[in-house]
Amino acid sequence: MAEPLHLQCPRCQAEWDSAAEEPGTFVTCPGCAAATKVPRPGGEKVANPIPTGGRSICPACGSTKSRPLSDEAVTRFYAGYGRNAPPLILRPRRCQDCRHAWEVDPPRFLLFLGIGMLSVGALVGLAAVGLCVAAVIRNLANDQADIGQRLIGCIKPLAFAIGGGSIIVACRYGIKYYQQKLRGPRDGQDVRCDPESPD
Repeated sequence: MAEPLHLQCPRCQAEWDSAAEEPGTFVTCPGCAAATKVPRPGGEKVANPIPTGGRSICPACGSTKSRPLSDEAVTRFYAGYGRNAPPLILRPRRCQDCRHAWEVDPPRFLLFLGIGMLSVGALVGLAAVGLCVAAVIRNLANDQADIGQRLIGCIKPLAFAIGGGSIIVACRYGIKYYQQKLRGPRDGQDVRCDPESPD
């Protein structure tokens, strides 16, 4: 079952919890009947509602009995994010006493390592885009082939350039997420990260 979303009306400031509505849809405020948008996790103006904490202690009840989530449970845990699910370093955990699930705050050295690896990935994507653009220019400049053959010769490099561009975008998202984790509080008490917020 989905965790209840905490909603607040922008007009009358009424607050209520709801687990039934889909993120991105509009609901009626129980106080003033105004339309209120259900926030999307990881959206531009919405903080990440996923609780975070240390690896060994449950942030809800303080228990030390916890287990990592299974692959299926991790997918459900980040379901509201869709394709914008944050990159994982450590598996989220579930408390065996109160059943609370949380994202584990990784150590700082792992965040720096992740930023470094994603930076290398972004450079590889940038190099792929550059090489593909050079191949397209070379194909178009070939005077010995007719225009149809030149355009057909550009399809594969353009496809690889799009792939390189998507690698750059994915790496940028991961780097930004890890940077926000580094800036957040390190005591494990409900760190809120918004990967899509402006710099």
